[in-house]
Amino acid sequence: MSGSVSAIWYNQMIEYRVAVVFQQALAQALMQRSESLAARFEDLRAVSVQVSEDGNCLLQSLQWTNREACEAAVEQVLDGSFLGLLQQYHASAVNFAAFTALRCLARHPDGALYCQVE
Repeated sequence: MSGSVSAIWYNQMIEYRVAVVFQQALAQALMQRSESLAARFEDLRAVSVQVSEDGNCLLQSLQWTNREACEAAVEQVLDGSFLGLLQQYHASAVNFAAFTALRCLARHPDGALYCQVE
């Protein structure tokens, strides 16, 4: 990424392959873990957990103020408990991706779209 590009936030995406029978329990566990992260790291701005239409994947999105904040948190929390979580809910695969948000539009309560800037 070029030094002249101004990012508005950093997104970490984690895709979990999991059987439908474990989907809701894993989603709940991910949200509990995310709440714990948010309490420890003020640079965590938003979290969502989404399920694919076929029910075989969960997607966790963590929105950070910047890449450095994300990396600092990952260093502190990526431990055996994360691997235990994957085993407990029988995740067959986990994929990590990261994205830097450059632009964002959000709908205001008045119905208009606004450029969201942090």
